[in-house]
Amino acid sequence: MKRKEKRAEKARTLRSVLGAALEMPADVMSGAPLLTLLGRELLTVENHRGIMKYARDEIILDSVSGKIEITGRDLELRSILPEEIKIGGCIEGMFIGRQ
Repeated sequence: MKRKEKRAEKARTLRSVLGAALEMPADVMSGAPLLTLLGRELLTVENHRGIMKYARDEIILDSVSGKIEITGRDLELRSILPEEIKIGGCIEGMFIGRQ
């Protein structure tokens, strides 16, 4: 287990050094989720870790910041890529990091 922790720490340090050298924002280098809402009809979530729950009125995604809960009506997954999901429908609420 210690070996995994050391490797993870080295990866965090490398990301931090590269981010500073390239003058990139810390949130981009940390893998934090990026949510882009277009009106109330389309939400793009980047840097997700997968779908935890899918229903027409609620979608829960996993991320490094915790759960991302999206609530609304007639929600649908418009596209799913390894690090990006587009959600359509009538988006009524978003909650990040709730347990």
